[in-house]
Amino acid sequence: LSIHFRNGATNLVLNSKDARQQLLATVGARDVTREMTWSAEPAGLVTVDKSGRVTPMADGEVVITAKASDGTAASFPVKVANSGQSA
Repeated sequence: LSIHFRNGATNLVLNSKDARQQLLATVGARDVTREMTWSAEPAGLVTVDKSGRVTPMADGEVVITAKASDGTAASFPVKVANSGQSA
């Protein structure tokens, strides 16, 4: 299981409050994005919907995790800057 940004990057900077981005979860070449349970720690910096879309809420560094029903998980670092809110 791996998580990546659409262009294949393995980290992401959201540089404004409108900088929403889509993360993808894959197993080999298979897209399993919608099969994952998404979460972000610490809470309050971003929201992640059930399709892996990340929306910035407050500045800071967060780790987004995609977890499969079998317990397999992968994480992805995200930095939020210039959101207009501080954590």
